[in-house]
Order: sequence, then structure tokens, then C-alpha cells
Amino acid sequence: LTRIHFARIVQPQLPALAELAQRLASVYLADWFRLDVFVGHPRLGMRVNEVTYPSHVRDTCALRHWLRQYRTLRLRPTSGRDILARLQRILGVDNATFMLGASG
Repeated sequence: LTRIHFARIVQPQLPALAELAQRLASVYLADWFRLDVFVGHPRLGMRVNEVTYPSHVRDTCALRHWLRQYRTLRLRPTSGRDILARLQRILGVDNATFMLGASG
């Protein structure tokens, strides 16, 4: 796969990827996470593979900024079921499909 071929596959997906990342950030209330997607399949289009919140940050300036922001943020308890339901709506995955994938 050449760099040019890669760019042709990924570049048209960037607006949708940016919108998805923004929607996920609003659920997670996170300014830092990793979003892995599959792209390039002619019928499936873009599919989310994984969303992770890294537990390590090498940029200490960013870490200090985030800690300052999180200390002032007023958090409220939220049900894990509510978060899962919001994420499933955003990702377009129903619970039966989600559990089917989890069963192997």
C-alpha cells in the first residue's frame, strides 16, 4: 500500500471521522482518546474497531493542563448502562450485535 493509495482511501473519510470523534468526546467528556477505525471496504465503509482512553501521557505539559481542567470540572455520577446506550447510538451498534461480537 503506497502513501498515495492510503491517502486516497483515508482522505474522503476525514470529515466523518472528525464528526465521530467529536461525538464520542462529548460522551466521554474526554479531550484525549484513541479511535481506531477500519476504512476502505467498498460496502462497509468506515467501521469503528476500538476506542481507548490511554492511561499514560508522555507530554507533561499537556498532562498538567488536563489535570488543571479536571480539577475544576464538576462531575456527576452516571450509570454505565446510560453511557453504553449513548455510545451504541453514536456508533450505530445495537446491543444484540454488540453481545454477538463479545461471545466470539
